[in-house]
Amino acid sequence: MVNKVAQIIKYVAYVNVGISLLLATVYSEKYSFYSEFNFQLFFIVLIVGLVTSVFIYAFGEIIDLLQAIKNNTTTKSEDTTLPPL
Repeated sequence: MVNKVAQIIKYVAYVNVGISLLLATVYSEKYSFYSEFNFQLFFIVLIVGLVTSVFIYAFGEIIDLLQAIKNNTTTKSEDTTLPPL
């Protein structure tokens, strides 16, 4: 069974990468003081967005792994019978 919440969180991480790239480009053009494009601001905003996206994706992966653990333990606990004492 696929966990829908984990899939949505992973999708949000991909959307966050795209938005970070867009915002890095817009901010770099808007707040450029010495040239037409501020590369320092571009890379800072892009790196912060990428790191944030990695953590969001990792959270979705953790939820997915916990769902897999839950699925494996529930099927084994129902099939297990204890020997008589």
